[in-house]
Amino acid sequence: MKFFTQATKYATPVFVTALTALIILTLFLRDRPKPDNREYFRETATVVVAETTITAKIAETAEEQELGLGGVRELADDEGMLFVFWDELPQAFWNKGMLMSFDLLWVRHGIVTGVESNIQKEKEGVRTVYSPEPITHVLELGAGWARRHGVKEGDKIVITRL
Repeated sequence: MKFFTQATKYATPVFVTALTALIILTLFLRDRPKPDNREYFRETATVVVAETTITAKIAETAEEQELGLGGVRELADDEGMLFVFWDELPQAFWNKGMLMSFDLLWVRHGIVTGVESNIQKEKEGVRTVYSPEPITHVLELGAGWARRHGVKEGDKIVITRL
């Protein structure tokens, strides 16, 4: 019985110290900035919309599309991400992992079918947006881009892979 009492006497401070270290480590890692993953995407395209040319990273696989622009803090006015869907279906996007606010252009066979403007970064709350109809592409841009360039439903979009 004496051994058990002494073991408990020393185990409690060790357990509390380990638990405290684990909590601090968890908080540190959770609030750590996410890496900018633009370098992960190898393929790019030029996209012309509203008489403006953008260089866009291409997200074509499910893995690439899940990563998207998560971890990216800002985009230049001529940068974006182009999501390519091989099946023409309605799509949903969310802002999980987004460190910046953004615009989405829903595209079907080279025509803008809808515009989602100023979707807030995840810190403001997770939000899901839905395409207005089945689509073939989504162009993700910095917040306010569509308004600044006057993009509207029915605009033509030209995509050229590089």
